[in-house]
Amino acid sequence: MMIITEKRHELILEELSHKDFLTLQELIDRTGCSASTIRRDLSKLQQLGKLQRVHGGAMLKENRMVEANLTEKLATNLDEKKMIAKIAANQINDNECLFIDAGSSTLELIKYIQAKDIIVVTN
Repeated sequence: MMIITEKRHELILEELSHKDFLTLQELIDRTGCSASTIRRDLSKLQQLGKLQRVHGGAMLKENRMVEANLTEKLATNLDEKKMIAKIAANQINDNECLFIDAGSSTLELIKYIQAKDIIVVTN
């Protein structure tokens, strides 16, 4: 059973979503392809950031990071955020309209633009 490349990639990722680790032999058995073909597929999927190649097979790339809470975000890179906020605030002139998205960096910016005569739109 030969499978085209895109379908093999989908199959590999689907199988990995059900199992933490797949061996090279398991992938060969499931796809009917040669070891060299599977190795090329794993290399390509790793380049795309979809999986992690490990000795003897592959596993899904760990994308399951827990987002930091607001207190941690506010404290992370605070000096850099202040510097960026000051520079950005100097670029904003009175009578301008500013769109601000949510985030700890933009929260820092607000401290530097309160005295300006501007319209601020948030989401």
